Formats: sequence, C-alpha cells, structure tokens
Amino acid sequence: MMRASTIENELANALFRLSFGKLTVKQAQNKSKEVASNFDIDDDMLAHKGINWYAKEVLKKM
Repeated sequence: MMRASTIENELANALFRLSFGKLTVKQAQNKSKEVASNFDIDDDMLAHKGINWYAKEVLKKM
C-alpha cells in the first residue's frame, strides 16, 4: 500500500508536469496536500487509472 506522503509527492509531480507551466512546484505541492486524501488506493477503479489520471481530473476542476 502506498503511504500518504508518497501519494502526495507523486501527485505533486504529476500536477506540476501536467500543468505545462501553469502551476509552480509550490502550487502543485499545496494542491496535492489538499486533494491527496481523496485518492483512495484501495478503490480498484481509481488505483487502476492511477495518479496521472487523478492529476488530470484535478487540473480540469481548477
């Protein structure tokens, strides 16, 4: 099972990368702390889609 801090780090990296310069590293880290608790690794569908998919969904809502 992934630890919460690992999910936050992976999510921050994905948010920064997938924002194509619209988010700073700090903004991506702050947003990942805010939304990482909603990423349920035990949910088969969410776990299958992965961090990148979740990051894209977060970015769509920003």
